Amino acid sequence: QIYSLSLEGCQKVTLSNIQEIINKCTHLRELNIRGCYRIEESFQFLSPLTSLRSLHLSGINHVDLATIPHQSQMEELY
Repeated sequence: QIYSLSLEGCQKVTLSNIQEIINKCTHLRELNIRGCYRIEESFQFLSPLTSLRSLHLSGINHVDLATIPHQSQMEELY
């Protein structure tokens, strides 16, 4: 099982790519998608990641914090 994944700077990563990864790596605790600018708007796609504790989003346009699930469990969100 994968618990930590960094896709920082992967500018060609799309929402569809991330959804596929999340569906296969549901135990992620850390996810770094800094600079993955093709991902924006709603972050409901993170819902399956109930163990997520660290989420790195800087460099992404139009981040709607209200759409990020499980925020109360997060130790790091930036």
